[in-house]
Amino acid sequence: VFTSMERKKNGLQVRNALLWDIKRFYPKEFKIGMKMIEKIKEHYDIDLPEDEAGFIALHLVNAQTGNSEMNNMYDLTKIIQDIMNIITYYFKITIDEDSVYFYRFTTHLRFFISRMQSNKPYKNETDEDLLEIVRKKYWNAYQCVDKIAEFLAVNYHYETSTDECLYLTIHIARIVEKNG
Repeated sequence: VFTSMERKKNGLQVRNALLWDIKRFYPKEFKIGMKMIEKIKEHYDIDLPEDEAGFIALHLVNAQTGNSEMNNMYDLTKIIQDIMNIITYYFKITIDEDSVYFYRFTTHLRFFISRMQSNKPYKNETDEDLLEIVRKKYWNAYQCVDKIAEFLAVNYHYETSTDECLYLTIHIARIVEKNG
């Protein structure tokens, strides 16, 4: 925050290229960032831009997920965006970003991607019968998860575990079901 205030005093403004995505994927944290900007305005008479609220939000998400580097936060946000693009393209839908299902899914993605970045995937503990039931019941969502897993393998050399495929399938099925 003090760095933001110094930049403002020196007439420098840093654009936050991920601002739109930060607002979408981290609405609570962004709201806190905006409150902090309001408090800075009240106490120090420094009017910080909305971009700074986005940076504050990323720091808060960073603290929640345990990522130690801000670059990981940019990567995390970009991967979430890429996964959301795969889903919207696969199902040809616009996802209701105000729904509780979207919030739950993006929260799951944060921790999933954080594990991926730290190379600590879930162990494959899922009963194969359960996976087969979910695969049959949510076939379309499971096919979408296959696309996501392929994307992660090609672009990040990450093998998505059976457990993660199961959880992603259920989340995606809920989003698509509640979206329609």
